[in-house]
Amino acid sequence: MTIETIEDFHYKVVVNQEGQYSLWPKGKSNALGWADTGFAGTKSECLCHIRQTWTDMCPLSLRKSLSDKMFPANAQNIAGPFYLAA
Repeated sequence: MTIETIEDFHYKVVVNQEGQYSLWPKGKSNALGWADTGFAGTKSECLCHIRQTWTDMCPLSLRKSLSDKMFPANAQNIAGPFYLAA
């Protein structure tokens, strides 16, 4: 395959449960755990879309865990903007 052929091949952007993005060949069934985002195009177009969309590389489960520790729902009388649970 030449570079031109690879670039002309169309892909779709997929996302998993952790909010991580990837390219997948358009017209192929998604791998288990991956869902279409609705964006498709050349490899360059898809990579550009991912760069603009995927701004936080941390997996969703890690972001939620950190958020729960930083902002616990049952925290009372906390001095300061942040609270880290011990």
